[in-house]
Amino acid sequence: MIYTVTLMDEFKDEKNARFSSPVSHKAMYWMADSDWTAGYFTNLDDAINAVKNNELDVFEHCYNYAVIEAFDEGFYPMPEMKQMWFRYDPKTDKAYEIEPPVYNQIYKYAF
Repeated sequence: MIYTVTLMDEFKDEKNARFSSPVSHKAMYWMADSDWTAGYFTNLDDAINAVKNNELDVFEHCYNYAVIEAFDEGFYPMPEMKQMWFRYDPKTDKAYEIEPPVYNQIYKYAF
């Protein structure tokens, strides 16, 4: 099992929302303007602590959110746990766990 950490800046607003594939369904969802999978951990607690403590200045004072997802090895991995969301606070230089910032059905940010 790996625990991926993906960083994001801000989310598009409702006027700029993207639509999912017309082949599957037509639900509206919100995507971050910019996202980047910074890395992965083999231990969930290590991933959480790294995000909360902004290790290696991973938020770089330009990313506002992080999401941790769990995946098993192999092709076409599916998330193995509920996403954990965090918001970065530049005043404290730490990240705090939050509810997902927007309602959406997006998963597999890392892949």
